[in-house]
Amino acid sequence: MPPEVVHVLPHIVGGLVVGSVIASAKPLNDDAGLPAVARHNRVRVPDGRVGEVIGFYRTEDEHMLVLLDTGGSKRYPRADLRLLR
Repeated sequence: MPPEVVHVLPHIVGGLVVGSVIASAKPLNDDAGLPAVARHNRVRVPDGRVGEVIGFYRTEDEHMLVLLDTGGSKRYPRADLRLLR
């Protein structure tokens, strides 16, 4: 079974940014040669920290939401993430 992918679509409700979650069975992939990234993939972010992909933002540059092992979460462009195998 392919990994589940979650797309987080942020929007503002009452002054707070919240996200709607849309799940699909296929990881994001494009023709630019970037690796497919699926929910729960372990990745290294540009500053060297490690975390887990927990969401996707459908924007022009496809940001990923990463839950960092050191605490907190942050958005990163998919091209800046390195998959850990």
